Amino acid sequence: MPPQRRFGQEIDQNVRRGPNISPADRQGIIAKREEGVPVRELAAEFGRSESAIKYTIRTYTKTPTIEERPRSGHPHILSRRLEKIIYRKARAAPKIKYSKLAKDGVFVNADGTTTKPPSHSTFSLKLLRFLEPLPLHTPLLELNLTLQLSLLTLLLGLCFLEFLLRLISLPYCFSSSSLTQLARRPEDRATVILLALLKYEARKLRSSVHHLSVQYELLKHENEGLKEALQHKKKHRKKGKALDLQQRQEYHGGSVFWSPRKLREARAREAVRERDETEEKLQKARSKKQREEARLQRQDELEERRVERQRLKEMRELERAEKAAERARQKEERDAAKAIQLPQKGKRRASAATSSNNKRQKRVEAARAGAQVQEEPPAPPSKLTSRGRNVNLPSKYR
Repeated sequence: MPPQRRFGQEIDQNVRRGPNISPADRQGIIAKREEGVPVRELAAEFGRSESAIKYTIRTYTKTPTIEERPRSGHPHILSRRLEKIIYRKARAAPKIKYSKLAKDGVFVNADGTTTKPPSHSTFSLKLLRFLEPLPLHTPLLELNLTLQLSLLTLLLGLCFLEFLLRLISLPYCFSSSSLTQLARRPEDRATVILLALLKYEARKLRSSVHHLSVQYELLKHENEGLKEALQHKKKHRKKGKALDLQQRQEYHGGSVFWSPRKLREARAREAVRERDETEEKLQKARSKKQREEARLQRQDELEERRVERQRLKEMRELERAEKAAERARQKEERDAAKAIQLPQKGKRRASAATSSNNKRQKRVEAARAGAQVQEEPPAPPSKLTSRGRNVNLPSKYR
C-alpha cells in the first residue's frame, strides 16, 4: 500500500527552499557533472533536489555563452518560476515598465555572461491574461461612433433628397425601351444623352446608398458588441470576499484545511454581517429621509409664520391709517365748529365781564361792612399726616 500523501507538502517544501543557485555553484555543478559525478551526489553536496540539479545542467549546458548562439537566435525561454515572478510584479503594478520586467528575464551563463532580455512580444503574450486591458468603451470612442452615425444619417438624407429631385425633374423613365424610342428621333438625341447620364448617376447613387447602409449596419453591430463587452467586464469586475474563519493563532506554514462545520459557521457569520450592513444602510436611508421631511416641515412652518406676520402687519398699518383719517376728520369738524362759534362767544364774554365786575364790587363792599361789625373767625387747626407733616388743602377745598 503506498504511503498516505500529506496535502500541502509541496507548499511546505517551497517555503523551506533555500536561496537561488549562485553562478559559482552553477559552474561547479556543470564542471563536476562533466567529470562524471552522479546527480544524486551533486544534489546532496549542494543541498538541492535532483530535479533542480538536472534543470541547471540542462539549461546552462546548451549554449553557455552569447557568442555561441546564432545571430538570429531568440532569448532564453522563460521558466515557470520567472513567469510567476513577472506575473506577481505585473499584478502589483499594472503600469510597470518593460525595462523593470526585462531585468528578471536575464539569465547568467556559466562563464558569467548574461543572455538577452525577453522581447516586448514575449512579455505581451505572457502577461496578456493578467495585465489590465484597455477600456473598450471610452468617451472618445463613443464620440467617434456618434459622429460617424450622425454623418452617415446626414449623407443618407442628402442622397435620398437628391434622388427624389432628379426623379421629379425627369420627363421620362430610365427604361431601355424609352431610350430606344427617343434615339429614333434625331431631335431628341440631346435628351437621350442626358437621360443616359442621369441613369449612370442614379446607378452610382444607388451603390453609394447601399455602401453607406452596409457601413451603418457594421458600425451599429460594432457598437452593440462594445457595449456588451463593457457590461460583461463590469459584471466580472467584482472581487470575492474571504470568509471569516476566525483562525485562533497566526500561521505561516503550508496549506490549511477547514472542516465543513467551520465553513458553515463562517458562511453564517458572513450572512449575518451582510444582513446587518443592509439593515444599517436602510436605517441610514430612513434617518436621512426623516431629516429631510423634518427640514421641509420646518421650512413650511417658518413660511406660514412669515405670511401670518406679514398679514398682521398689513392689518395694523390699515387700522393706523383709518384711525389717523378719523382723527383728521374729527379735527376738521372741531375746527369748523370753533370757527362758527367764535364771533358769538366774543359778544357774550364782553357782557358777562361787565356784570361780573359789578357783582364783585358789591360783594367787596358788603364784606367790608360786615368786617366792621364783627371780627373774622379763627383759622381751623392744620391737619397732620401719620408722619407728622402738615396737610395743605387746595384753595378750592378751604
